[in-house]
Amino acid sequence: MKEHTMKNELALPFDPYSESKEFLLIIIFFRAKSQYFNRATAIAGGAQNYTTFNEGDIHIVRLGKNMKDATSAYGLITCLESWGKSGRLIFAGGRLLTDNRLLKIVLDCYMKSFSCTDLEAYCCKVEQYPYDRVCTTQYGFMYRVDMPEGQAIRLFLNPCKKLNLGGISKEHPSSLDTKIQAQAVEQEVDWCPNLDISKAHPINF
Repeated sequence: MKEHTMKNELALPFDPYSESKEFLLIIIFFRAKSQYFNRATAIAGGAQNYTTFNEGDIHIVRLGKNMKDATSAYGLITCLESWGKSGRLIFAGGRLLTDNRLLKIVLDCYMKSFSCTDLEAYCCKVEQYPYDRVCTTQYGFMYRVDMPEGQAIRLFLNPCKKLNLGGISKEHPSSLDTKIQAQAVEQEVDWCPNLDISKAHPINF
């Protein structure tokens, strides 16, 4: 099959959206003239779940939620960066991801977590309660100290060190947990296996 036809009329023998919920990542890449193609296939070949079809034109790698596969995923994505977005598809958490920079940031953080004895100590961060902040510019947020005199600043446990909870409106009718989850999706950290929204909670009130 011609390369341009294969990419425009891709018919996969499985549903990557649903399957990606069970894996760390599912990476699909196409035969390419890139100098990194052989390296990419070598990395993919080291994964436990690697298949090809359409006479080797399409390569499918299902990567598990473990250190070995996370490392393979990082290396493979680095190789595929030179392909261009039309040369690969990356699925995680039930959807297609397109930002390689964010992918690698989350992967790097996930890989470091395997060296930690306490995931909560590594992943979570203490910060001011989201509803007590105000946006001051289009570029960032500041802590707003408007507590009654003598009362401590209200603190909150953010379940992900990469997640920015600034700008969450208390006037929005959704629950705080669902708004945190929506922020995680928007910032493309929701697919990290370590993210547990239930860990988000007030600390000192």
